[in-house]
Amino acid sequence: MNQNMQVRQISQEEVDIARGVKQQMTPEELQRTQVLNLQDVEDLAAFEKRTSKKPAIIIAVIGIISILCGGGLTAYQSMEAKTLAEEEKKVEKREIQNKVEEKPAVTNLNCSKASQNNSDGTNTLYTVNYNFVEGELTGFTKQLDVTAINPAENKGVLAYVEGYKPYTVAVDGYSVVVTYDNASKLSAIITADFEKLDLTKVPPVQQTHFTTSIDYTMGTAQDKVYADLIASGFQCK
Repeated sequence: MNQNMQVRQISQEEVDIARGVKQQMTPEELQRTQVLNLQDVEDLAAFEKRTSKKPAIIIAVIGIISILCGGGLTAYQSMEAKTLAEEEKKVEKREIQNKVEEKPAVTNLNCSKASQNNSDGTNTLYTVNYNFVEGELTGFTKQLDVTAINPAENKGVLAYVEGYKPYTVAVDGYSVVVTYDNASKLSAIITADFEKLDLTKVPPVQQTHFTTSIDYTMGTAQDKVYADLIASGFQCK
């Protein structure tokens, strides 16, 4: 029975009065009363049916909300994990790119030795530049500059021009280039790139002159070359 309905004991007197009233009713009034009573019962049943569904509906709504919240949390966690993974990949990619872009240390020895008032009437400046990668020799450039003290009275520069003719060669990774200005000045430039050079293709005569000779092989330590140059009287920067 619905909680809103009040229940009380009916006395015998009230029953008798009700019977008397019922006996005094006409058939039409009695029928209307029965119809009204039936409508009340149906309304009451419908009310109880509606009220009995409310807890179930409420529970269902709460359940749906919980499921949605749980699903949303799971989706958020999944998305957050995916974002973190992508960021980690980007960081790793940048680190790899940075490592690839890092170039090996390139150094050089730039040394020179001058000789003034030579017996042939010239001044000479001999310069060498040895190149290193990670402290290991990869190539060099040598240059000899010869200048006449008095070009009008001396043929010393022309003697160098003739002397270099057998050494003027060019092979892959090695070359000797001589330029001169009549009898006043000469420059001989010798270059070698060990990464390209095939030593078997270099004429043996090149080893007979101090400027054209290949004094070290590829990979010689920088400290070794430096010590030799200092011992030979070079001034190194």
